[in-house]
Amino acid sequence: NNYRLALEYQTKVMEKFSNSKKSSDVEHLMQLGKIYAALNEVEKSNKAFEQALALQKETLPPGHPDLSY
Repeated sequence: NNYRLALEYQTKVMEKFSNSKKSSDVEHLMQLGKIYAALNEVEKSNKAFEQALALQKETLPPGHPDLSY
């Protein structure tokens, strides 16, 4: 399954950059959430999306357009 392979690669990327707190981390978390959603792993998907949002709130100024989605 291609999603399982994507999950493997995305997980490796996240492990490599786990403490950086950069905007690229948000993108990786969003991709991870999408992969889990495609695999019907709802809890893991929600967790990844929630982590992405928390990181955005931490790193972006209030009212930033990316915080609205």
